Parts: sequence; C-alpha cells; structure tokens
Amino acid sequence: MIPIDKTYKDRLTLRKGLLQQYHDIVVAINDDGNPITDALIRAAVSELYTFVLGEYLPSRYPSMFKLRSSDKGVFENLVTGETWPTTITSEISTIRVLETLTQTIDEDFLVLLPELSPSSLEQPRYILQAYTTCFPSGFNPREKLGRRLADIHSPVPGYAEKLERSMDRFFARVEVGKYAKRVNWSITTGARLFAAFGEVHGSSGDTVPGQDRAMKMDELDLDKVCYW
Repeated sequence: MIPIDKTYKDRLTLRKGLLQQYHDIVVAINDDGNPITDALIRAAVSELYTFVLGEYLPSRYPSMFKLRSSDKGVFENLVTGETWPTTITSEISTIRVLETLTQTIDEDFLVLLPELSPSSLEQPRYILQAYTTCFPSGFNPREKLGRRLADIHSPVPGYAEKLERSMDRFFARVEVGKYAKRVNWSITTGARLFAAFGEVHGSSGDTVPGQDRAMKMDELDLDKVCYW
C-alpha cells in the first residue's frame, strides 16, 4: 500500500525540485545497448506505471485522483491539476515514464529483473535495471544501476555470507499477481531526505566499503540522529 498524507503536495514539490537538480541520480534506466534488455525494462516500467495511475491511485484515493469520465485513458491529479495518459505510447520514452511517476506519487521504485542468460546450474541473479529514487539513504543509486543484488549490497556487513543466495531465491519465487511487504529500519547520523552522497551512517567516505568505523562522541550530533 502506498501511503499518502497531508504532506503530499509539499513532498511533490520537493521531489520535483530534486528531479530538476539531480535528474541523472533521481531517475535512470540501464542502457546497455541490448534491444532485448531495453524491451524488458520498458515493459516492466510500463506495467508499473499503468497499474499505479490507471488502477491503484484512482481506486485507493478517489478524492485525489480520478480517471476522466469522458476518457478513461486520462489520469487526473485533483491536487495538482496535472493530467497524464494511463497507458504508454511509443512516442513516450521510458525515462519520461519514470519522471511522471516521480512527480505523481511520493514513493521510490526500483525495478529488478533477472539476468537474461543465467547459468543452468544456478538460480537467476537479479539486476537493478531502472529506478526512480528521490530519497536514497547514503548511497548514489546511479552507481548501483546494472549491478546484481549481491554487488549492490557489497558494503553491507555479512550480506554475502548470510543473505545473498536467499535474496535471489526470494525474488525468483515471487509469483505473478502476488506481492510481499517488508519493513526495514535504520539509524542515520543526518536528517537529509536526499542523501545520495553518503555521510548519514557515520562515515565521511574515508572507510573501506563493508567495514564499520566507530564514531567518536565529538563527531556525533544527537540532535541530528534519526530513526527511520
């Protein structure tokens, strides 16, 4: 479920500003020149877009979003007055689709797809192929694009030993039409919502990836520590 509250309009203003200032960090697709991959990425992004604008938002929040009675193919945001098509035509780029999602819903989306040619002896490995992310917590999502889950999480202590195989197995077992919900929490040493350049987990960039560094008390400002 995508939550919406009274801060919706202000959050959209923030998201639009971030999209304009940090466009290539906020939205991206993995353009590797492979037409098969490009088609799969576009299909996945289009499916997400059509569901969110064409089905979920108008039915879940009918006082804020609607499909025009005269043309069900037009989504109208009653808060901002903006309108968007509910389906994607060939003239609309995949990046434009992600931009529209960014400016319509206060939610970050990361699209993972299985490798095209996994080893027959191994389960599929999942790769980050597209995203719209306004509020990364201490990492630059652009640097994760096109990488396997294991590579993306290489700085996470213990991921390779404890979680790598089970995470790929989990995604491989998700059935069409089913969804799973997971709740994460973390403590950051900064309160910035857009934290693509680090420095929210007690590190100023001088540590070795995957290795923790104990903070000194004079480095920690408790007024800026946040629990998310």
